Amino acid sequence: NKPISMQIYGEHLYILGAQNNYLQMLEVESGRLVNTISLDTEGFSAKINLIPFTKYATIIDVKTNKFSVVDLEKGQLLKTYSLNVPIKDVVIADKIELFK
Repeated sequence: NKPISMQIYGEHLYILGAQNNYLQMLEVESGRLVNTISLDTEGFSAKINLIPFTKYATIIDVKTNKFSVVDLEKGQLLKTYSLNVPIKDVVIADKIELFK
């Protein structure tokens, strides 16, 4: 219910539902539901983001300041992390240099 974000990976379409914090995995060709992953964040999941050059994605929860890591190849939740800062203030980068 209430799809809010989608991501295609391989032969599957991942649909993030805002109402119940589920990530559904569908076969693109047949439209058949393959798996339903419960995120258990007790908040409001807002977006699925593919991590470039990997088989992983992050899912952010804007209500509880949590994010989850999902293995898109296996269709499983790996771990959910809590943050001490608002999720909107988080910046993800592979390299940071300070001004000299």
